[in-house]
Amino acid sequence: MWTCPNCGRSFANKNQWHACQTTTVEDVLDRKSDLAISIYHAVEAALERSGDFRVHAQKTRIAFISRMTFAGVSLARRWADLFFILPEPLDNDRIRRLELYGPTSWGHTIRLESPADVDADVEVWLARSLKRGDQVTLDPSADVRALGTQQLEVFWTGFSAAVELFEDDLVVPLPGYVADALALVDEVSLRIGGVKQNATLIRDGSRSLVALDPSLGLGQGDVTDVFIEVD
Repeated sequence: MWTCPNCGRSFANKNQWHACQTTTVEDVLDRKSDLAISIYHAVEAALERSGDFRVHAQKTRIAFISRMTFAGVSLARRWADLFFILPEPLDNDRIRRLELYGPTSWGHTIRLESPADVDADVEVWLARSLKRGDQVTLDPSADVRALGTQQLEVFWTGFSAAVELFEDDLVVPLPGYVADALALVDEVSLRIGGVKQNATLIRDGSRSLVALDPSLGLGQGDVTDVFIEVD
């Protein structure tokens, strides 16, 4: 573990980029409603029954960390959004957002409107998420199954890719794990440089590509950040 000499936060990777902040949990909770505070304590208590972790207060959320950040809670006045990472995607109607970071890194967000919402299901998810934070379930070569309809409705992912020329079109290739997750999809919503376009997936053998809008001004070999969701 590497500890930042400025803010005291620890990371699995040396010199890992982060925003140095010295806000405390008490500072964050002092500005929140009684309901939000009670939800936070319910989440923290559930995690304490699962194992050891550290708490780090940030500007927009309170994060929970073991070797890596595995969960976090953002507090509003009448609710809280709980985020947690699992090695595979849940198929559950409580999931408001499903984010893919890698083959075994799936971010899930659910909304909690009372401490009672931190129920048995949430405890199980948090316990598994803590293990993911310990990197016990880290497997970059893991297979990714195609997402179902409900999962696709809340799906989002981002990655960097180099622009290629395919036949007469400029395209970007999807990472293999993203292509696997979208195996049942023909159309995606693509956002590059703040510009959004609908794109048809091009299947080229084992690869999946998306054609780029020429107005983006990108050329072959350019590297760009790509954000994808399914409308």
